[in-house]
Amino acid sequence: MEREVAIFIKENAIELLLSLGIIFRTFFATRRLGGFLIAFSFAFYLLYPSFVLIFPLPLNTTNATISFVANYTNNTAYAPVPIIDLNSNYALAQKIDIMTGRCLGRDVNSSCPAAEGNFSDSVDFISDTTMVVQRLEEANAKLFLFVVLAHLTSLVISIIFIWEVSKLLGGELVSGVVRSV
Repeated sequence: MEREVAIFIKENAIELLLSLGIIFRTFFATRRLGGFLIAFSFAFYLLYPSFVLIFPLPLNTTNATISFVANYTNNTAYAPVPIIDLNSNYALAQKIDIMTGRCLGRDVNSSCPAAEGNFSDSVDFISDTTMVVQRLEEANAKLFLFVVLAHLTSLVISIIFIWEVSKLLGGELVSGVVRSV
């Protein structure tokens, strides 16, 4: 979406709005509108993209988070228990043991009490889930910073620029009339 907006601004801001602004600025009756169009074209062609680019792009963080979550969801140790296995007395208990890192690589029919000490460091559901939540939180924060705050800040700065430059280029018609009377 950002790319399409940039293309729209590039094609219309300088070619159309600046040209119309210069034409309207030359006539006394449309002087304020011309100043506004000139300021608008410069603000959205130069200032708006420049102030958006000040904020860091979240691409590296979001790509790393996407790959981490994909590895998490593709982990077979966290797959649900098949319905056929639910008839077994220890199917759910064994699945919980597998998800916590115990009994990894053992036979399905064998029991695996925690007292045996058969733990695996490669599977830990709670810490993996915590890592996924932390990565998603970081990615969401960086995306919010770029998508919302960067554009909002740039928009406010562009509006202030348009306001001040259009006053400068447009002139004040009302105060000039009052002074002459």
